[in-house]
Amino acid sequence: MVKYYNMRIKLCYEKIDGNNISIPAHYNYDLQGLIYNTLSDHIATKLHDQGYQFGARKFKLFHFSRILEYGKFIAKTSTQKYLQYGSKISFYFSSPMDGIVENLGEQAFRKREFRLYNQNLYLSSLEVETPPRLNSLIHIKMLSPMTVYSTLEKPDGSKITHYYHPQDQEFNDSILLNVRKKYQLIHNKSAENLTFSIVPLYVSYKQNHSVVFFKDVPVEAWSGIYKVCGDLELIQASYESGLGSKNSAGFGMWELWKGEGR
Repeated sequence: MVKYYNMRIKLCYEKIDGNNISIPAHYNYDLQGLIYNTLSDHIATKLHDQGYQFGARKFKLFHFSRILEYGKFIAKTSTQKYLQYGSKISFYFSSPMDGIVENLGEQAFRKREFRLYNQNLYLSSLEVETPPRLNSLIHIKMLSPMTVYSTLEKPDGSKITHYYHPQDQEFNDSILLNVRKKYQLIHNKSAENLTFSIVPLYVSYKQNHSVVFFKDVPVEAWSGIYKVCGDLELIQASYESGLGSKNSAGFGMWELWKGEGR
C-alpha cells in the first residue's frame, strides 16, 4: 500500500462521456466539495465541523492548488463566468496531518464516479509528488493565490475585512504568526522562537492580484514570485499546510520557483 503521509498528490479527473469540462470561473468551492465528497465520511465530517483548534481559531490543515490546465472563458451571465477545459482537469492536494492525504488517495481509487458542477468524472491518475529539497532561503511560485487579512471593527460596531498587500509589513507579520500556529498544531511544540519572512520578487497588481468569490464572498488574494527565508521548520510547515489564510478554500499553495514563468 502506498503511503501518502505528509505528502502532496496530484489528482487527475476525466469526464466520463469524453466531452469538455465546464465549471464556474470561481470554482474553489466546487473543488473543495469534490475533496470533501471523496474523503471518507468520518474524516470529512471532522475536518469540516471541527478542524484543529488553536485558541479561538480553527484550522483545517489541508489545501489545494488551482486547476493546472488552462481554461478558456466560454460564457458569462449576469452573475457568473464559466471556464471550459478539455476532457480532463488536475490539481494538487496536500496536508501535514497523518491520514488525510492517504485517505483521500485511497478513497479516490475506491470510488468509481465523482460529481463536479453537475458533471460525471472519474479518477484517471494519481501521482505522489517528490518532496522538494528546501533550505533557509528559497524562491517560490504560488500555485494558488494567498490571502492575508484582518477583521476590523468600525465605530458603529460593524465589522469589515481588510486585505493586506504583499508589500505591507502586516502581510509578513500575519504570515509569520499564522505559520507558527500551524507548526505548533502539526508538531505539538512551540514555534515562538522560529523565524519566517516573505518578500515579493515579481508581483504586480495587474498580473497577480485577484478577487476570488468563495460562496459568494469576495476574497482578495495574490499570486506571483516571492523570496522566503527563515527556519526550515516553518518553511516546511508552510509547504505542507499553505501560506496565509483560507487554505482549505484553495488558497496559499506554493512550489519552488525554477526561474521560468511568472
